[in-house]
Amino acid sequence: MEFQELMEKRRSVRGFTEDSIPAEALREILYAGLRAPNACNLQSWHFYCLCDRAKIAGLVPRVYGGEWMKTASCVIALCVKPARLVERFGERGGMFAIQDTAAAAENMLLRAADLGYGGCWVGAFDEDACREALGIPGDERPVILLPLGVPASEPPLRDRLPLEDTVTFIGNPGEIPQHDRTDKPFELRSAYLPNAVFDDLYLGGASFNNICLTDAAFTDANLSGASIRGCSLKGLTIEDCCTDGLTVNGVNVDDLMKRP
Repeated sequence: MEFQELMEKRRSVRGFTEDSIPAEALREILYAGLRAPNACNLQSWHFYCLCDRAKIAGLVPRVYGGEWMKTASCVIALCVKPARLVERFGERGGMFAIQDTAAAAENMLLRAADLGYGGCWVGAFDEDACREALGIPGDERPVILLPLGVPASEPPLRDRLPLEDTVTFIGNPGEIPQHDRTDKPFELRSAYLPNAVFDDLYLGGASFNNICLTDAAFTDANLSGASIRGCSLKGLTIEDCCTDGLTVNGVNVDDLMKRP
């Protein structure tokens, strides 16, 4: 998976199925956290990985008020152990420790998305209750909770402010390319895609020209306003799809199906 795709695949997921994350996948997610950049490689963190669903449910509302957390397969509590960084850098060292933990959390969320799982960054929780629930010692501070699991649904990609509103360039960066997702529709041309799978897509207004769809199957698809011209539809199967207004060579399909 290309990084651009992975970056946009990572969403804040607040609802999971009953499926669990396998132990090996969970280890990979945790290992991704360990590979995060951190001050002086002191790795001033400790991760508590809660995999007991009954205990996860017990975190609500005592530690965190969101009922959706009860559906998580696991909850990772990321804690800082700032003592050595504070000793070396003074008060600023405590901030370094929190930065280290934030970097680890993002690595974990990206790896989770890469493996097909979802999670959410939770910072608004009761620290003392969390420490008590997970047995966290006094020299560690819980700063982030990451509930993870198999997403029950895919949240929409949320907009971000443009670079012009969020970045101040000092010096001349050259020409900055614009990333406007709205005026660049997806295009696929001259491709060979035998046995391809297109799942859960909205193709409203799409245009299909000179396409071979022999023995293809459309199931639970939304093709509102799409145009299909010059295509082979031999053996095409359409199931559980809305066909309102669908015409074939100018003939309304609904009218055809009503004929005796």
